[in-house]
Amino acid sequence: LKGFYKGDLNSSEKPVVGEESIEKITAEGNVKIFFDNRLAETENAEYLTATEVLVLWGKNSKITSGRDSISGKKITFYRASRQVRVESDKEKQVHVNFYSDGKGLK
Repeated sequence: LKGFYKGDLNSSEKPVVGEESIEKITAEGNVKIFFDNRLAETENAEYLTATEVLVLWGKNSKITSGRDSISGKKITFYRASRQVRVESDKEKQVHVNFYSDGKGLK
């Protein structure tokens, strides 16, 4: 896990309250991220704080919410709009499981 900060950490200036000081966070290996009642599992992840975008990549990338799940080679999750983009390659197809619980799609 690595955190990348904005600006110069050696500066004597104090950060402004309410301003985000972390630019991005990256993780490698057996990555598991819990957020917004979801579980993301992947080999590599990057979260950009300014845009609230989470990118997962690796052959076993997956986001699970309850019984629903999405998996693919690369998953981009846009937290602000709750949109997800899932990409495949020759080795890993996109796989989606959605359960409506008999209530139909909303």
